[in-house]
Amino acid sequence: FIKMFGDPILNPKGHKKKQLQYFGEWKSGGTPPKKEKKYYKKGNIPWFVSGELNDIYISESNLYITKEAIQKTSAQNVKSGSLLIGMYDSAALKTSITKIDASCNQAIAFSKIDEKLGNTLFLLFCIQISKIISI
Repeated sequence: FIKMFGDPILNPKGHKKKQLQYFGEWKSGGTPPKKEKKYYKKGNIPWFVSGELNDIYISESNLYITKEAIQKTSAQNVKSGSLLIGMYDSAALKTSITKIDASCNQAIAFSKIDEKLGNTLFLLFCIQISKIISI
């Protein structure tokens, strides 16, 4: 990546820089109240937490919520192909692309990137490399 595009922080090749909001609408997930078992019991919608953002692509979750949880709480629908970004703590800037329709908790920001404006995989690598370089 760096050989092809250069350091994304120093930008020695002079690429134009855009804020992430340029590439799509960003939202954060939500957590249905844990005391409401109806939002989790027999859930069939994968519900990602930031600790699961370990691979480039993600398609399985340890937790599931119901359609009712999305309809009645702060939980959001996340479309397949969306870029997921951990927002804080040890998961800050962890990134994955979901291969399935899902949902996620409030520690994750997500966007379905407009492929006419940018490539989702390219943006994922820019974020990952920027995190590594800035350490």
